[in-house]
Amino acid sequence: MKIAIRLLLVLAVIALGFWLWTILFPSPEKLIRKRITEVARLASFSQGEGLVPQGLRIQGLANCFAPTIEIAIDVPGSQRHELAGRDEIVQTAGLARQTLRWLKVELLDPTVVVSADKESAVVNLTLRARSSEQKDLTVQELKVMLKKTERQWQIIRIETVRTLSRLRTGESLAACLTLNPDLDRNLNLSRQLHGQIKSKIKITSAAAHHLV
Repeated sequence: MKIAIRLLLVLAVIALGFWLWTILFPSPEKLIRKRITEVARLASFSQGEGLVPQGLRIQGLANCFAPTIEIAIDVPGSQRHELAGRDEIVQTAGLARQTLRWLKVELLDPTVVVSADKESAVVNLTLRARSSEQKDLTVQELKVMLKKTERQWQIIRIETVRTLSRLRTGESLAACLTLNPDLDRNLNLSRQLHGQIKSKIKITSAAAHHLV
């Protein structure tokens, strides 16, 4: 009986030690996921937020990024958005609070890949955002690159993931032509035949009109 109790105590001590270790020394993946969650929380805001909380949240958001942060996002139905440096992050976050009543940002389903040296990582995730001035929900696949600096993970680059389903018609056609040169020749031949048929139709129509 005493042996069983001692064994249980030993297991409890081991479990407690492992729990404390994970709290004091969390894994890189856990820290990165925490950073991603923090970015989404600080980027979001609600109506009626005071000036002081606004400033603190904006500064906290900027600190999640490296000083040389680069952002390049293609928003569906809009132009390409690019930011470079923390100053532009601060300016954009401040402008958003001036022009929008509220903004909800979610960074969902992060897939974290940490480098072998544990000093950098790549995260693929889904951005979901909605604002007071936007009727439709914005959904975008993003690639987020991070670097470990002074025991903290900072985002160094964010870019759009260009999936085949989101390629524009022209881009899809260009990709097909690149992969299959014969398709380009066939399309040119089709255009030529189409032009010849249209010309013959015009001539026939003109001749019929003349006879009438």
